[in-house]
Amino acid sequence: MCQLSGKTTDNLIKEAKEIDENIDKRELDVLLSVGEQITVAKLAMCLKKLGYNAISLTGWQVPIRTDNQYGDASILKINLDRITKELNDHKIVIVAGFQGISTENNDITTLGRGRFRHNCCCTCGNYKRRKM
Repeated sequence: MCQLSGKTTDNLIKEAKEIDENIDKRELDVLLSVGEQITVAKLAMCLKKLGYNAISLTGWQVPIRTDNQYGDASILKINLDRITKELNDHKIVIVAGFQGISTENNDITTLGRGRFRHNCCCTCGNYKRRKM
């Protein structure tokens, strides 16, 4: 799992507030998810340059299914099929750690600031149970 730095997130929120002080939560989730996509893609590129077989995945590519609470979504289910496939293909899998996709309407959602570790634990715990 990989996460965007807090400073970058703060800058994205600041830019959004410059457009509209009353930010639409759905649109803010879309905006903040882009930062994480940049981070995981860059990390995968760095690892590939070093000779490692790596792949980046977003929350919707895994998929990490959430409720519809924009900005503070809760994880409902993590489908591990894609992660397992990539691991079986001997790839280092880098997942954007603070985003998912809502079960209600397939919108990008974010888990809220500081919930990155929660997503790591959920993903690793589900993967460990699956392997047992």
